[in-house]
Amino acid sequence: MPPEIADRLSNPGRLTLFHFSNPPILMPLVEVGGSKVSEDALEKGVNMAKTIGKGPVILRKGYRGHVLNRMLGAAGIAVGYCLFYYRPEEIDAAMKNLGLKYGFFETLDMIGLDIAKDVLESFREFYGDKFRGIHSMDFFLEKMVEWGKLGKKSGEGFYIWEEGKAKIPAAPADIRPLVAAIVNEAYRIVEDGIADEETVNRVYMLATNAPYGIMDAAEILGYPSILEVLKEAFEITKLEIFRPCEMLRSKL
Repeated sequence: MPPEIADRLSNPGRLTLFHFSNPPILMPLVEVGGSKVSEDALEKGVNMAKTIGKGPVILRKGYRGHVLNRMLGAAGIAVGYCLFYYRPEEIDAAMKNLGLKYGFFETLDMIGLDIAKDVLESFREFYGDKFRGIHSMDFFLEKMVEWGKLGKKSGEGFYIWEEGKAKIPAAPADIRPLVAAIVNEAYRIVEDGIADEETVNRVYMLATNAPYGIMDAAEILGYPSILEVLKEAFEITKLEIFRPCEMLRSKL
């Protein structure tokens, strides 16, 4: 739970993070914890998550976006770069080929583009330039919200939604910059002391229902390859999300 929320309470120890992954009915993840939560409140949160059939992951440090949404935010910036070369359906098809249940744009449609826009603005308020992306992607997202194309709840977003499902053509793309940016942010999360590598890896697995975590993906792709992709993307875009963090550099 972000400390700026807990600090306003007379008894901050009673407040715990309890954050689902979208879609919450299907995904097992619940992030639980915070910097000031009491052991009693934390235990109640963990037990509640287990009672409803979820997999709780304890985070001992409060930070805006926690673990899951910071990785999702990094993906949101990186995907703007991928759109230089591929269409949304091509990117999503490639993600599903990696074992993910949902593609990135499909997930945005399920969350709601208005919500995604608000979250991104909140991240920029807190983290600054790191979550500033390509201007054209920001403009496009703002227009989608202005036009009422909010995703699944309005029937149209990046995709047309019929009977609760998105129509996505199969056309895979090269999404290494997207994966590399998520890996990079995952290690920044570890650097910030929010969670260790094992916990971040588990959050990713539970949040996506993938057969492997983001740290596993890093091992599969190889750290030299990831750093090379980040270097190339940073040179082209100058986006902070592609600047390799120190912990990732140390993996060489």
